[in-house]
Formats: sequence, structure tokens, C-alpha cells
Amino acid sequence: MTHPLDGARAKVHRANRHMKELETEIALSGYADSIGFAQEFHADANTIEVTLQGVPELPVEWALMAADCVQNLRSALNYLAWELSRWNLQRQGLSREPDRKTQFPINTAPRQFDAYRLPDVHPDHVAIIQSLQPNEAPFLSGQPEGALLYASVPTLAKQHVLGPIVELTNEDKHRVLPSLLTTSRRSEIGDYTFIDCVDASTETFIQLDIENGAKWAEFQVTVTGPEPKVEVGDKITPTVAFGGYMIEIIADVCGWVGRLLDDFAPVF
Repeated sequence: MTHPLDGARAKVHRANRHMKELETEIALSGYADSIGFAQEFHADANTIEVTLQGVPELPVEWALMAADCVQNLRSALNYLAWELSRWNLQRQGLSREPDRKTQFPINTAPRQFDAYRLPDVHPDHVAIIQSLQPNEAPFLSGQPEGALLYASVPTLAKQHVLGPIVELTNEDKHRVLPSLLTTSRRSEIGDYTFIDCVDASTETFIQLDIENGAKWAEFQVTVTGPEPKVEVGDKITPTVAFGGYMIEIIADVCGWVGRLLDDFAPVF
């Protein structure tokens, strides 16, 4: 290795490799092909309830690959903190290694910054790292006013690019990351064709978690024939989420950590 951050970059490269392998496996699996709809007419209420069916169980290997990805990203950040510490010690003419508690802090609680994790880092670099924290003003000030009024700092911090790293690495220490299919929006609602009934009112559900039996829509109908039912034209295009974070978000974190290393590279 010729640059102090080569080790950290290798970790990011490894994370990207896990992510690309995971994305390829998911794309080739056809996991969404079996998902469809079931429906039941409730005569007592004149409603047709549409639910999801055929949702597959996701391979545990996918969760392990996602965990390997975020663990490598966490290590890359810690490597960065370590090399910044070594640089600062060397410029002071000190030959010792950095303090063993050195770690890149990720703080989500209000008014908290674990500066003790960076005892040997130059104050200028400590200030930069603090400004990157999920609980600091640069991030929080960019949130919608309603979110700032009603959501807690830890809740908002989960939306920060570092949120998946701290959440998923902590969870991975204790169990396999929970994985499921999810959808981020309901913009693909299709046409409904009513048979032996007419629609009086429709209630659709923002169904984020794609699970067997989850309610997709409910129709209040006026019965006009012996077998009231509805043909559902909705298209379901779910994505895979690990520990509550969609895979696309984890992929974005890979890119962010890589860019952070590039930003610090001129220091050395």
C-alpha cells in the first residue's frame, strides 16, 4: 500500500463488491414474479378486500451479504480515523501509535459528540467529522419544518447517510439482519374492473412492507350480480430492504464513504 488510505479504500472496494454481487443475485432471482393478489367479498359489509399473496421468503444469504457490506463501510471509516490520528502524531514528532479507542464516531442522540473517540486527531479534522454527524446542524437544518417539529433527533438521524451504518452494524452484532420486500410508493395503482358490482368507494393502503396477507385495497361496492369481484390492474414492483433500509439506500452509502475518503486524501 502506497497511500495511508489504501486500507480504507480496500474496505470500500470490498463493500461495493458485496453490493454488486447482492444486486446481481436479486436481479436474477425473479423474486417478485410470484407476488399476486387474493380477494374476499364480505357480504355483510358489501366490501371486497384485496390482499397480497405469493410473497416469497428471501434467502438468508442476502442479509449476510448486506451485513458484510455495511461492516466493511464501518471499518473504512474507522481506518480513516486511525490514519488521521497517525498523521497528526507524526507531524508532532511523536512515534507512538494512536490511542486504541480511536474510532470514527457516529452520533444520533441530541447534543452528543464522542470526541473522546478521536483523541489524537487534529482539531480541524475533528471539527469536520463533527459537522458530518447525523445529529448536527448541517444535517438537521436541511430537514422539513414539520419533521423538525414532530420527529425526535434520533428518528431524523436515521435518515442521514450514516444512519444505515450505525443501525445495521449494531443489529448485525446480535442477529441476522431482517430482510423483506417493500415498496417506497404507491404510484403504480392501475385500473380496477368490477364484475357483478359497481364501486361505491375505494380505500387503498400505503403498503410499504410486502407480506402475505397484507391489505392492498378495500372496495365498498354495490352488488349487481351473483359473484361480485374485482380485477386488479395494479403492478407491484417491490425492492429488498434490510433492517428497514432499502438496498438502494445502502448502495448510496457505499458511494458516500468512498467520496469522503477522496475528500480527506489530500491531507496525506
